[in-house]
Amino acid sequence: MAASITLYNEPSKFSPAGNPLIFTSYSSDITEDGFKFLAEVYINDTKITTLNKQATEGNYQFFDISRLADNYLTYDFNPDIITPTLGANSVIKYEVKGGYRTDAASGVTSYGTGYTFNGVLDRTVFNAYDGTSIECRPESPYSGTSSTLGNFLTDYKTRNVGTGDRGTLSSYNRLTESQYDNILIITYSESGSIIDLYKMLNTYYTTLDYKQFQLTFPAYPVNMDAAGNDGNYYKWIAGGWSGYTGNVITTAVATYTINFGYSAQQVSNFYTFNIVDKCTPYDQIQMSWMNNWGAFDYLTFNLKNSTIDNFERNEYSKTLGTLTNQNWSYNDTDFETKAFNINNRKEYLINSNWLNDDESSRVIEMVSSPIVYAYIDDEWLPRVVTVENILEQTVNNEKLIQYSISLKSTYKTISQRQ
Repeated sequence: MAASITLYNEPSKFSPAGNPLIFTSYSSDITEDGFKFLAEVYINDTKITTLNKQATEGNYQFFDISRLADNYLTYDFNPDIITPTLGANSVIKYEVKGGYRTDAASGVTSYGTGYTFNGVLDRTVFNAYDGTSIECRPESPYSGTSSTLGNFLTDYKTRNVGTGDRGTLSSYNRLTESQYDNILIITYSESGSIIDLYKMLNTYYTTLDYKQFQLTFPAYPVNMDAAGNDGNYYKWIAGGWSGYTGNVITTAVATYTINFGYSAQQVSNFYTFNIVDKCTPYDQIQMSWMNNWGAFDYLTFNLKNSTIDNFERNEYSKTLGTLTNQNWSYNDTDFETKAFNINNRKEYLINSNWLNDDESSRVIEMVSSPIVYAYIDDEWLPRVVTVENILEQTVNNEKLIQYSISLKSTYKTISQRQ
């Protein structure tokens, strides 16, 4: 006899894979011989497995597919882009078909599809998360009537940057009715007066095939004024937008803001970038890490840094001398103790300036991130990060913190065998 299955709970349509993705089923037919609940799991339209569970007391059972989905997610690291760029690796589509199996029959029905992104939310945030919350970012904010402003995929609305810094901001391109078609940049002088308004078009927002993808765009001075940017920006001149071919971050700019919009409407909060070029005799090292939203944040360390070569080696000892015919002879160039399998893992020790609570929280997030890069010798290199030392001081009742950070290479330099 065919059994009946009822779906009681499912995740929101857009959820972080670092948190549970739970489907709950109910059946009144669990006394059928050999009865089991089952769930067929599909990732990006491909079936990857079928899960089976006995019924629990109360005729219910649940399936959490978050760990399965998490195995198929990677990330999109595009720190040097100069135009909006889609990243398909940070988001995947899933489908769960729930059903049953008995000794006599089996059957499944689709529980619907959803999307999961490479992120994890704090438990208190996740408990209130419904997949459409503007504060939780996966839904772009514009729905035609909503006045709620959205956020980018970062927790930091204000940051200090240098003119030599590079980096990006990210969001989700389009979900359901939500959309934005431009990125607005407003530059300000030291006195706070507006200098200019610029915008960059989001050419992907009408493409439904791309609606679930993460969209990343240039947000730091090096990216915005890189060679090849001519024609990517429009400037507000005499009451209208005109193509622009010059620098956006000129020497007169002290601060600039970025937000996204739909047509002439503001649909996100403003994110503020303060130009702070600190005079330092040291090479500055910029860090980037995957944050809890699956996008990348940035922070520059501009105090003294040093390089350490950590050598690992194995040694063996042998008997000196060589037997030639019946004679035993020695050679002054022979090794009695020989080193082999020599590896070098390079390590950088970097130091932050005095950081406020907001900047300090970014360091903590960086250290706890599984994906961290450092911009060293004109290239982004993967690094394993640990905190070596923390200093604290209080200035005008504000606690400031200074960090010493170790950056270890993720690979070893191997020497020749002999």
